[in-house]
Amino acid sequence: MLDIKFLQTTWFFKTLSKKWGDLLYDEWDSDNNFYIILSWSISIEKYTSVERYTTKQLATLWKSDFFWEGSLSSYAPKEVLVKIVTDTELLYIEWKKDFSQFLEKYPEQAKDILTYIISITNRRVSESNKYITSIYEVNRKIKELKNVNYKSIFIILDTINSLLWGEFLLFLEVNPVMKEYLTLKYDSRENGKMKDVIVKKWEYNLEDIWVIDPYKIITKEISIWNDVLGSIIVWRNNLFNESEKRIFLWMVTSLSWVLKQKNILEEERDKNFADQ
Repeated sequence: MLDIKFLQTTWFFKTLSKKWGDLLYDEWDSDNNFYIILSWSISIEKYTSVERYTTKQLATLWKSDFFWEGSLSSYAPKEVLVKIVTDTELLYIEWKKDFSQFLEKYPEQAKDILTYIISITNRRVSESNKYITSIYEVNRKIKELKNVNYKSIFIILDTINSLLWGEFLLFLEVNPVMKEYLTLKYDSRENGKMKDVIVKKWEYNLEDIWVIDPYKIITKEISIWNDVLGSIIVWRNNLFNESEKRIFLWMVTSLSWVLKQKNILEEERDKNFADQ
């Protein structure tokens, strides 16, 4: 771990306070600083259009995280923007100007910084590999589906649970008759897995569906734009990290389109049956 308190006592490192909604810098700005987050969090984002009206979040970094270690060897303009999510305090050093002097005066502490960067970078590479692998695996399962029905959706659910090392997974679907209710359709703890249990209210309490520890779950509403289709919950023995949360969000997005297609096919089938 870095001795951040020591770094703060040297004149090489400086502090910077930013307010919620501020930009630390914009896409294509030049910034040769190496940053360490002292409090709260920042959002790293990418513009999704040439007009630069909207952005997509690539990552959220929290207290003790660092970013722009690449400035040590490259001074190219940034390809992303950094937005302040909450009032945040940062510690930073200008690589080109100050780090060589810091290295000369405090070689052991400089080595600690570089070792820390290598360790965290290796972890991030591993997480990126898991992200790519998970995307591929879920896409493969979807492409292999011969029919779009509950059985095929349950195959995808089992894949999601396995990729996240979940102890169990719950899938709740919006009740087609009573929109304010959910129906528990899938519980991987049960032998038959497929269920048909009405959850009594939309703002459901996790205790109602027997989750062991609500602090060790990851949950996401399944929706396409404003069309809410249901909810998915995964529980396991250890907490989910930020990378796994991003993987989960992506997998739920893919699942939502499969679920939407199932609903459309069911509506068409019911309409054809009624017309006969």
